Amino acid sequence: MENGRATNLGVISFGQGKTWFTTDPSLKAGATYKIDGRNRLSINVLAETRAPQVDNSYISQRIKDTTVPMESEKVLSYDLNYTFSLPSIRGRISGFRTHSLDGVELNGYYDDINQTFVNHVLTKVNKIYQGIEMGVAIKLNTAFTLSLAGTIADYHYTKDAVGLLSFENGAKPDQIDTVRMNNIKLSNGPQTAGSISLNYFHPKMWFADITLNYFDQNYLDVSPLRLTKTNMALYTTPEMVNALGKQERIKGGFLLDASIGKLIYFKNRNSLNFNLSASNILNNTNMITGGYSQSRLPLNGTVIDPNSLYKFPSKYYYAWGFNVFFNVSYKF
Repeated sequence: MENGRATNLGVISFGQGKTWFTTDPSLKAGATYKIDGRNRLSINVLAETRAPQVDNSYISQRIKDTTVPMESEKVLSYDLNYTFSLPSIRGRISGFRTHSLDGVELNGYYDDINQTFVNHVLTKVNKIYQGIEMGVAIKLNTAFTLSLAGTIADYHYTKDAVGLLSFENGAKPDQIDTVRMNNIKLSNGPQTAGSISLNYFHPKMWFADITLNYFDQNYLDVSPLRLTKTNMALYTTPEMVNALGKQERIKGGFLLDASIGKLIYFKNRNSLNFNLSASNILNNTNMITGGYSQSRLPLNGTVIDPNSLYKFPSKYYYAWGFNVFFNVSYKF
């Protein structure tokens, strides 16, 4: 269909768009070395390219058919694992790293000054995911098992990106600017996490567990608009840089969960399962789980107003309070 705003902007929105073809090879390899019957090492490697997805291929897909540079993302991933299984303890320790090059990210927000929705597309996005994971299960006796799991990771952008701003009402022509993404942390959840769980199992098919979880190294999603080279030049004092040009780290915290269940087997091999689970038993509703920086700047004309640096504060998501879930399932 034709969009009137596209017509006024002198671009195309009507009819079928151009068809794009890409060739994206993928190669995966792995090897395992058995030290003995209870210990083994394994390594995995993945190298591939990924075709652009339709959701982030168009600068403003509701308005016009202008595309971002149609370039495949390059991915290189590898991990090393040590697995052990002893009479009373078993577990795995893993180290991993993934490189992502030439990715595309699409951001959208409303621009108060120009009174329009803005699409901010980032291209040439380079990221790295790396860290160590560990999981151990210790059998205390026939009924109780102690489980520990954790990860210490580092997910961040490794290069400044190229940003393209597109104003849907045509208030301004599309603008290209460098976005200072280098060393910005990815906001896809806590990068340090751990849990300790005590599990109970009864021969008559009763089971229960209680788990204490810890989360840290979580970061807010940044606003690319605040990190453009043009806007960063407006931050003339350390306070401005700290308020508008830095990523906020979220305070870590604990959550306590528990569950109890019963499994009933019938002679015809069907089964009935009851499970009662409780999350955030301590009702820790002050724990921030995520959020984002607003794409709005406290401008006074064309300069930053030093008296209004916190006029547009970050938005936060909080953990659910204490909640209970009861599940009944019948398998046949």
